[in-house]
Amino acid sequence: MNEIRIEASKAKDETVSEISALQEQLEAREEESARCQAQNKDLEKRLDDKAAQCSGLQDRYDSLQDKLGSAMNKLDNVTGYNDKLVLEVWTLTNEVDDLKKRTVTSAAKINELQKLLDEKIKELAKKTQELEDNAPQPENVLRIIAIQNEILNLQKGVSNGTNFDQIAALENELDALIATIEEKNNGNCKQILQIIALQNQVTRLQKQELEFNQSSEAKIAELENQLQETRDQLNEKEDELKKSDSRIPHLTAEIMGLRNKMTELERTISEFYQTSADKMEDLQSLLKQKSKQLEENTTQLRAVDAKNAEQILEIIELQKEMNEIQTEDSKAKDKSASEISELQKQLKAKEKLNAKLDSKNRELEKFQKEIKMECDEIQHRCKEVQIQNDQNQEDLLKMQQQLREKEAAFNRLQLQLRDSKDDNARLQRRNKSLQEENDKLKMNLQAKMALDPDTAHPKIIVSTDETKMSVAQQRQNVPNNPGRYDLSLAVLGKTGFNSGRNYWEVEVVGKTCYNIGVARGSANRKGLLKLKPAEGYWTMILTKQGVLKALAARPLEIQLPALPQKFGILLDYKKGEVSFYNADTRSLLHTFTGNRFTDKLYPFFNTCLETNDEDAPIVLTRVGSVSWIQ
Repeated sequence: MNEIRIEASKAKDETVSEISALQEQLEAREEESARCQAQNKDLEKRLDDKAAQCSGLQDRYDSLQDKLGSAMNKLDNVTGYNDKLVLEVWTLTNEVDDLKKRTVTSAAKINELQKLLDEKIKELAKKTQELEDNAPQPENVLRIIAIQNEILNLQKGVSNGTNFDQIAALENELDALIATIEEKNNGNCKQILQIIALQNQVTRLQKQELEFNQSSEAKIAELENQLQETRDQLNEKEDELKKSDSRIPHLTAEIMGLRNKMTELERTISEFYQTSADKMEDLQSLLKQKSKQLEENTTQLRAVDAKNAEQILEIIELQKEMNEIQTEDSKAKDKSASEISELQKQLKAKEKLNAKLDSKNRELEKFQKEIKMECDEIQHRCKEVQIQNDQNQEDLLKMQQQLREKEAAFNRLQLQLRDSKDDNARLQRRNKSLQEENDKLKMNLQAKMALDPDTAHPKIIVSTDETKMSVAQQRQNVPNNPGRYDLSLAVLGKTGFNSGRNYWEVEVVGKTCYNIGVARGSANRKGLLKLKPAEGYWTMILTKQGVLKALAARPLEIQLPALPQKFGILLDYKKGEVSFYNADTRSLLHTFTGNRFTDKLYPFFNTCLETNDEDAPIVLTRVGSVSWIQ
């Protein structure tokens, strides 16, 4: 009986465990399904946003279409009959072309759009026939309108050199055709067609100028980056050559190759600058010429037809805005089509996954019911066994007492284990805290930093305790050491660093122009200094104009509500980083990263020439707590 009871209890425990595991799987599946549904809603929202964007452009287009129709109705049908016909054929041609494209891309409104398209085609045919019957040289006028429409379609496409060349060729043909239009008995047709053509040419040239300028700037930036990378590589190789004797032939060859590459890049940049400038000058000259012609033709139209001129110009301007919206809409639809296609793929994939999850959930629920039935059966058998074991109740009570005692012992062990884990966690936290304190203690705090008078410019006065530098009116009689600055009013710190993390603080109260930071021991100290990392200087400068900058490869302006009065400088030799802090507010100003230090590095201090703050010294101050530094 005991074996039956134990077997039943064991089977019950296993079944409960299986049910618990299945329940967890079911809950996980339901959570995954909920996430998928949320993602589906997000994808649907993004699809709706894309549709709303396109709808907004269409609303703007329809509004302009209404304004254009109103302006067309205001034209004088007597004095400007042929003018109005030309404008009507031109605008209807554009409208028919737009409707044809919309019937292809707007499946939801295909019937409505097709009906409107049929009406506009009939209206265009009617107006075209009137133009052929009444206007002189109708073939040339219709060909001019067709070319204008072809140019517009090219402008809606992807911008490239081929499109611009095709447009330029069509514009030449357009100008030739307009020149053939006779002014006699033809109203202002020639003037109107000329204004439309010139306006399109000005728009195209402005776009071409902008795109050429952007592409030129990108190309120049790419070439200059290549030049700077080559220059940095050359500096590294030259530094390596100074330190090595075993690879001199190989290094010399690499250095010569890098110098040749720099020369070629500099020549390429110079030629590109000149070529770009010439082309930009040609574009701007042509744009200026076409703009002037457009202004002259507009003025002439107002002079010869004051009654209708403003309405005609308004119609042309409205059509221009509509063409721009069509171009914007075309590009937006191309982009949206690609994005919508990708979103639809994602949506289908999520729906497919949801279907699989639903199927799996149903299987799990079915399996759970089957397990529950088995569990009920086992529980029934347990009851039968319990009835049979009533006669052994005393033994069972003893066993239960023993079980309780073991459970109590087990609980005590669990408490001990939990206490042990808590102690271990506390020890780990303490160890981490000690490790952080140890790391901070590794930082070399330069509390007694001193200036090196042997490196100071002859006009620099170093205080007796070597912690302050100021500028004298006259040069001092000091030895002309090789390491002394002879032009810049600069001085180095006495101590150089080639390892560890080193921190010191510099006070600049009252200074209106200064330059402080870190200098490589081998950096140039004679003549005019090039204060940038490639030359061995990592510094920040306050210019005479009161602008604080980090002198990286490209100077970076540091914008602050108030200038620091005390700087903290942290040199992390191993990481190759030099960081500048506002020591008063304990805020990071800038970090030079990505350096590979090999020489000793020294604190660097420099005051500007010809300033009015000679009496305000630069002071090395004692460092307090640095626990705030990361």
